[in-house]
Amino acid sequence: MFLTVTDTLGCKDVDSVNVNIASLTATSSSDVTICKGHITQLTAGGGTDYTWFPSYGLSDTNVYDPLATPDTTTTYKVEVSDGACYDTTTVTVYVNDVTADAGVDDTICPGNSIQLNASGGSGYQWSPTSVSNINIADPIASPNSTTTYTVNISDTMGCMDTDSVTIT
Repeated sequence: MFLTVTDTLGCKDVDSVNVNIASLTATSSSDVTICKGHITQLTAGGGTDYTWFPSYGLSDTNVYDPLATPDTTTTYKVEVSDGACYDTTTVTVYVNDVTADAGVDDTICPGNSIQLNASGGSGYQWSPTSVSNINIADPIASPNSTTTYTVNISDTMGCMDTDSVTIT
């Protein structure tokens, strides 16, 4: 950029200055899906200073790589700065929440059977294994005494939860 100055006598002088336009582009890790209660590491780049929002579920809001453990799906925004410029970007942590339900406690007469009814996922594993099929949601149980049945329920991502039901 050039500047020309003329005084009242008509004398001229020319000077120049270089103007550099700084730019900064914030980057972040890709969106991710985790099981409820699990941890994932977020990353950002492009600058020297980092501030993450909201702070909910983050190990540190002023680092480029905080650990995230949100209980619900959360979109985090990170402001990236180099001292002169700043930019922002976002990353979403989707939280997959599996809640096992083994049904309600019940009472049966000796020698009778009962159908257990679990829900909350796509994969089931019952114990003890004295049910008709340990890998279905609704096996038949024929206990000889009061028995507590536990079911481990998983979803297609491998997220798991456990619940129990007692048959008296």
